[in-house]
Amino acid sequence: MPSLPQNDTVDMALTDPPAALNSQRLPLASVEGTLFRISHRKFSDPIYWSRRVTFLKEFDVCEIALGHRLKVVNLSGKRLNPLGIDANIFASPAYDITQRCAAAFMEHPDAPDGIRYPSRKNERLHNFALFSTPAAVAAVTISHRYPLLNHPHLFRLLQSYRVALI
Repeated sequence: MPSLPQNDTVDMALTDPPAALNSQRLPLASVEGTLFRISHRKFSDPIYWSRRVTFLKEFDVCEIALGHRLKVVNLSGKRLNPLGIDANIFASPAYDITQRCAAAFMEHPDAPDGIRYPSRKNERLHNFALFSTPAAVAAVTISHRYPLLNHPHLFRLLQSYRVALI
């Protein structure tokens, strides 16, 4: 596995996927069980995302059941630097760069089904982005869908994140 220079002047600012990414083994993790997603009602398929400001009443909670275990790239903690990337991979507003990096992971010889990255809102939780691999497509089903306002813990969660409703 190629190594990075060991000095304090390495610029880790993400501009493109690392050139040596395909020659490295990815830090893979398994994911199984149920994932949750908040999705705008206007999209019939809650797997896709839109960055549109709207009202809570327009959103649903989707429980995504995974029919079998998937392998995802674990982009948490100390696993980033050996790949030549930093937290900008999941925290950058430059979506063209993060999308190029996601494409590089999709095309990697280790053939991951997605990525796992830390939540910016809660350091104890992780987010997942699943690719359209045959394994991921076969594994994913929406097991339940209900209005966000009907979620039994919604207002406790909003309060814990200091989100005010006006």
